[in-house]
Amino acid sequence: MVVTARAEHVGSLLRPAYLLDARERREAGALDPAAFKRIEDRAVQEVIALQEEAGCPIVTDGELRRDSFQSELTAAVDGFEGYGMDAWLWGQWHSDVVGDLRVERPADLGVVAPLRRRRSLAAEEFTYLRAHTDRVAKVTLPSPTLFANLWSPERSREAYPTLDDFMADVVAILSDEARELVRLGCTYLQLDAPHYPLLLDPGWRAFYEARGWPLERWLGYGVELDNAVISAGRPATFGFHLCRGNQRSRWLVSGDYEPIAAPIFQRVGADRLLLEYDDERSGGFEPLRLVPDDKLIVLGLVTTKTPRLETEEELEARLREAGRRTGMERLAIGTQCGFATSALGNEIQVEDERRKLEVLVRTAERVLDGAAGPGGGAAGVDTTGVRIAPMLPEHAEQVLEIYQVGLDTGNASFETAAPSWERWDAGHLPDHRLVALDSDGRVLGWVALSPVSDRCVYAGVAEESVYVHPDARGRGIGLALLRAVIASSEAAGLWTLQTGIFPENAVSLALHRRAGFRVVGTRRRVGQRHGRWRDVVFLERRSAAAG
Repeated sequence: MVVTARAEHVGSLLRPAYLLDARERREAGALDPAAFKRIEDRAVQEVIALQEEAGCPIVTDGELRRDSFQSELTAAVDGFEGYGMDAWLWGQWHSDVVGDLRVERPADLGVVAPLRRRRSLAAEEFTYLRAHTDRVAKVTLPSPTLFANLWSPERSREAYPTLDDFMADVVAILSDEARELVRLGCTYLQLDAPHYPLLLDPGWRAFYEARGWPLERWLGYGVELDNAVISAGRPATFGFHLCRGNQRSRWLVSGDYEPIAAPIFQRVGADRLLLEYDDERSGGFEPLRLVPDDKLIVLGLVTTKTPRLETEEELEARLREAGRRTGMERLAIGTQCGFATSALGNEIQVEDERRKLEVLVRTAERVLDGAAGPGGGAAGVDTTGVRIAPMLPEHAEQVLEIYQVGLDTGNASFETAAPSWERWDAGHLPDHRLVALDSDGRVLGWVALSPVSDRCVYAGVAEESVYVHPDARGRGIGLALLRAVIASSEAAGLWTLQTGIFPENAVSLALHRRAGFRVVGTRRRVGQRHGRWRDVVFLERRSAAAG
C-alpha cells in the first residue's frame, strides 16, 4: 500500500493532564500497571478521535506511551545508564516567546553494556492504533544515528570500542522492529532525524564529530544506516522527518537546508520527506530543487510551537511559492514537528492543536485538490480554464511533443522516441482519445486507449496511456483526463482498463490509484531500457457500470 495523503502531522500530540498525573503515580508506585494501561488506552482513544474529527487521513497514537519520541530504545533495550528525561532534552534551547533554556547533558548518560532487547519498541503502539482506526496508521521510529547521543568515548568503549560497533547493533534492533511492524500490518513508518539539521550548527557539529565521525561520514554512512532500516521495513511507505529541535516550544538551531540537502534528499530511500518550514529559521525553498522526482515533499508550514493559527490564505501562498520550484503535484502540507516531542509538550492547548490540524486538512483539500503526486489524493479536481475535448489531427504535433517529453524522463515507457503520427494513430482506438486544452487551444495533456488483443473475449479490455506537459502539472489535469476516458470507455461498453507503470514513476502510480485503478502485481525484469532491466507494475480498473 502506497500512502497517498496530502495532509499529515509529524506524529506526537499533547498528553492530557490526567495521563501525566497517572505517569507520576505509576513511577511513585501508587498505580499498578493494569490501571495505568487503562488510563493510557483512554488517552490514545481520545487523540485518535481528535485526529479523525479534524479529517486527518493519517493518524498516530500521539506517541502518548513514550517519554520522548526517541525514548523507546532505552525503554525496551538493556545496556544503557543515565537516560532520564534530560537525556532527550539537553542542549541550549531558544525562543523569543517563552524564553531561552539550557539543559545539561546527564554526566552518566551512555551505553555501558552490549545491547539486549527485552521487548518491541512500538508493537503495542501499532496494534492498539490499528484496532481503533480505519485511517492510515503511522508509527515513528528514530533514525539510528540519532542514538550516537548515547555513545561516548569515555563511558562506552568497553561495551562498544567504536561508534560503528554501537551503530551496528542499533541498526539491527531498529531493522528487526521495522520488520515486525510490517508483519503486524503497518503500512507507514517514519524515521525522525533531527540530528542532521543540527550539523548546520558548529557547536552541535563538534559534538557529533567527537563521536568519531567527520561531517562527510555523518551525511554518507549515516544515511546508509537509515536506508538499511528502510529496506528492512519494505513494502511499507517510509517518511523521513527533519527539523531543528522542538521541545517546550523552543528550538536548537537555525539554518538553510542547502549544506545537507544533496546527500540527504537524494540518497535517503524514504518516499516522503517531512521538512520543517514554519518560519525563517529553515531558510528558503531553493533546496527543494534537489529532491528527486520520486519523493513527495511534506512542507511543515504549520507550527506546533505557538498557538497562533495560520490562515488558509498564508498557507496557500507558501505552497504555491514552493510549487513554482517543484510542481504542486509533488507537495503535501504538514506540521513543522510534533506537538509534544516529549511528555512535557509545547506551550499550546489541545484546542490549538485541533484547530491547526483542521486548517492543515482544509488547506490540503482546497489547494492541493487534484494534484495527484507521489502522495496522492485530496478531494476533487480544479481544472479551471481547462477543457477536455476529443483529440483531432490538428493536435498531433503537440500530442507527440508531450509524449516525447514524458519518454525523456526515462520513467514513462520502454520506448525512447515518439513514433510518427501515422503509427501512433493506427495503434489507438479512435473513439477514446482525448486532450486537455487551455483557453488558447494549447494541448496541456492527453489520454488514449489501445486494444490489448484481437480475441473477442478481450473486446471490452483496453490499455490506457496518459501524459501531461510538465508546465501543466499540479492542476488536476491528469485525473480529469483519466475520468473522462473512463466515462467514454464505459459508455462504449468497455469493462476493464489496464496499464503498466515503472515502479519508479510514483506520480503516475498515485494518479492511477486515485482514479480507481488497483495494483494487480509487479512483473519483474520485463525488458531493458538503455541496457537496464526494468520492472513494471501492472494496474487495472474494472468498471462497475459496464460488462
